[in-house]
Amino acid sequence: MTVVWYRIRRTYEKPHGGFPAIGPRYPGVLSGDGLTALFTGQSLTFSSARMLPVGGLMLRLDGLGAFFLVIIGLIGLASAIYGFGYGANYEGRYSLRMAGAMLNLLLLALGLQVMADNALTFLIAWEAMSLSAYWLVLTEHDKAETVRAAVWYIAMTHAGFAALMAMFLLMAGGDLAASFEGMRSNTAALGGGLRNVIFVLALFGFGSKAGIVPLHVWLPMAHPVAPSHVSALMSGVVIKMGIYGLARVTLDLLGGGPAWWGGLVLGLGALSALLGVLYALMEHDLKRLLAYHSVENIGIILIGVGAGLIFHSYGLTSLAALGFIGGLYHTLNHASFKGLLFLGAGSVSHGARTRNMEEMGGLIKRMPVTALCFLIGAIAISGLPPLNGFASEWLVFQSLLGVLGHAHHVAHPDQIAAVIGLVLQADAAADRVDGHRVLDPLGLLPQHGVEHRPARVLRERRQLAAAQHQGTPFLGRVDALRLRPRHPACLRRPGWRCRPSAAASSPSHSPATSRPDCSASAGRRRAPGS
Repeated sequence: MTVVWYRIRRTYEKPHGGFPAIGPRYPGVLSGDGLTALFTGQSLTFSSARMLPVGGLMLRLDGLGAFFLVIIGLIGLASAIYGFGYGANYEGRYSLRMAGAMLNLLLLALGLQVMADNALTFLIAWEAMSLSAYWLVLTEHDKAETVRAAVWYIAMTHAGFAALMAMFLLMAGGDLAASFEGMRSNTAALGGGLRNVIFVLALFGFGSKAGIVPLHVWLPMAHPVAPSHVSALMSGVVIKMGIYGLARVTLDLLGGGPAWWGGLVLGLGALSALLGVLYALMEHDLKRLLAYHSVENIGIILIGVGAGLIFHSYGLTSLAALGFIGGLYHTLNHASFKGLLFLGAGSVSHGARTRNMEEMGGLIKRMPVTALCFLIGAIAISGLPPLNGFASEWLVFQSLLGVLGHAHHVAHPDQIAAVIGLVLQADAAADRVDGHRVLDPLGLLPQHGVEHRPARVLRERRQLAAAQHQGTPFLGRVDALRLRPRHPACLRRPGWRCRPSAAASSPSHSPATSRPDCSASAGRRRAPGS
């Protein structure tokens, strides 16, 4: 095994004009070590009593850690390369050295996180990951929106850290230096009530990092304000540490539990999937929309993990393996296409100078490569074949359908399959709508004769509509999109349009009391009674 922290000094590179970052070789080291452990099936270990006080640094790379190490390496590699050019936008305005140091620390902490083999190493890596991500979110520290998002993030992550510390103290008998091997022996002798408390603490601590509902509040705040390659790393990797931690504790250290553990995880996953995509449907900010989709996809992952926990409690090993495989496979797939979409969103927002999708249009002419990448990512996130999003969601669905074949083992299997099936169908339908909404600003969808206008023209139309209807700003806003008539009096007359009256054009006339000149949309006739 190549010990990753010894490689840092040899692979450190400082790009000119961009974020100082560990070069692409460091994420490559992570992926190489992960693939070695993943395909050989061998566990790689390392320990040093000098590097940490009390219990020392203990690392062990097994199959589960290797899988997540591959994800860290792949997304870290893409983000590091992207950050070379993207960081030039911050030169002269913000500290690139600080941002680069925090990016390096985040990559190192993520690598150590999945290899930690005792509580002390795990918690130190977890805190280093949280603090480095906090400073990266706070890159544009002179903006109130950024400071608010960073405060929410650090508050939620430290609440989760407190729960994790309590969890490890209960599993290790008060000794944070205890190894994971010792914890496996300790938890086997614990009573059912204490094991349940440990599981609830783990679900809260790791769920706050993963962004499950209702612990997701920080996620749609932090992702939009962070640099786009940091958003890709946070959505693709950082929130997945919650999935890793939950799987490590519930399956490895606790060895599974009663069926209600899986039912709770599955229910929270279904709620996160449904609410995440419904929140995304209402968003116009491109990066915030992608952040809500991260909540949704974390829900899909938890549906697979929850189903696996339920089947494991009933001794249905094949169905449990299918659920876990579906959840972990979607973890890899979501990291891939969400990283692609966030990096594309950075290029789009930089080129259009806005994140508001309603002010974009026809970008495929200016950014054809970005448009193609966005098309691939949008198809994948919509769960359409033959791309990877469909494959992993289908595996999760197949594991749930397996309940129907084991009705004598599982309580109420038809109700479980029906409810989760409806959730996945609603989620898939909303995903397709959002896929269209993401592609529309790029000009990739047929417009049926509608000509795209530049963002400046759209803003001028909105300003004009707001000026004409100062008393009804909402109607002025939707009128700029041509979704509603321009005056409240016309809302009761379907198919009619309004023109401001002659008196309304007078400077002394109040627009709130003006009577519109209504005419039929087809023939320009005078409206009866107007």
